[in-house]
Order: sequence, then C-alpha cells, then structure tokens
Amino acid sequence: MLFVGFSRYGRIPLGRDDEEPEFSMFSWISMLFAAGMGIGLVFWGAAEPLTFFETPPPGTVQANTLEAMHTAQAQVLYHWGPQAWAFYALVGAAIAYGAFRRGRTPLKGTTGPLGRTIDIFSIIVTLFGTAASLSLGALQIGHGVEIVTGIGELGARRSRLSSRFLTRSFTLRIRIRKLYNILYRLWRSCDGCDLGLGCAGGPLAHHRIVSRGIR
Repeated sequence: MLFVGFSRYGRIPLGRDDEEPEFSMFSWISMLFAAGMGIGLVFWGAAEPLTFFETPPPGTVQANTLEAMHTAQAQVLYHWGPQAWAFYALVGAAIAYGAFRRGRTPLKGTTGPLGRTIDIFSIIVTLFGTAASLSLGALQIGHGVEIVTGIGELGARRSRLSSRFLTRSFTLRIRIRKLYNILYRLWRSCDGCDLGLGCAGGPLAHHRIVSRGIR
C-alpha cells in the first residue's frame, strides 16, 4: 500500500475526474478515527496494555514483569497498529476504484432475487453491527464513569441513556442537513431566480459552502 500510495497510482482519484471530494481531508481523517476506531481506541488504548501486563497471554511470560510490559506493548501494536489499516486500505481502495472510478456494477446485479437478497442481508448486517458498536460504546462509557467517579454500577437505565445520547447525536446532524437541503430546494423552486441573485453562481456557491460546513 505504501508503494501504491507514493507512486503514480496514488494520484488516481477514487472517482470521476470532474468530481470533487465530498469531505475535506480534515473531515475525512476525523471520521476515520471517530467512526473507524472511535471509543474502542479511547478506552482500550489505555486499558489493553494494562490488561496484558497483569494477565499476559498463556504460555508467554510472567505477569507484572519487564517482559510482560514488552509483551503487552507488542499485543497492543498487533491489535491497533498500522498493519490492520493496510488491510482496510487494500480492500477499500479496490472496491472504490471499481465502483466509483470505473463505474462497475455488482456481479449479480441489484434487481434479481439474488441481488435483492444480498442487499437485504447487507442492510441487516450493517444495522446489527451499528447496534453492537453503540451498545459496546455505552457500556464502555458507563464503566469509565464508574471508575472515574466511584459511584458504583450505573445500571441498565443509565446505559440506555448513554446509547440514546450516542444515537441522537448522530441522527441530529442528519436531520439538520436534510432540513437545510429541503429549504434550499424550496427557495430555488419558488423565487430564487426571480430575485436576481444569480442562480447559477451566488446561491449555488452559498449552498456548497453551507453544505460543507454541515458535513
């Protein structure tokens, strides 16, 4: 992946030549770590090396020793290190190049019974994967609050509140963006062109600026 990234192939956009990136580099990197690693890295980035230091993998070294510290660091780098990102980038770049650059369609199509079954299965897997991530995030937040504050177990009710907060903070942003798009389209369809504001330039430019801000 380093060869592909720093060679001439790394300059090939994963999209059409006339398309602009949907997100800026800063937004993309922020989403990469917030959604890709997120709370798992924040929580286990500190907890995992301590866990392996006190309880090393079976048959390796003795706990609470210098060798256990080295083993713990190696395990953390193995789980959270750059080699995992290399696999993500390899598969993601291959799919993005075929789908967005070359415009390839799915091998089995999307209209037949098999294509619909695959789509339904993908939606279900994504739904349960998101639910599992939110649930684990709520448990980790709750346990972190217990450790920091020392108030004891938060219980199921407060864990559900944490899940609701994580979910609503995500859906609120989507609703704001959808509302803005609806208002903009209404303005364009009603009297945007009659106001002499330059429909092909000014309002469209403002729309793009605000859209990027919402993203």
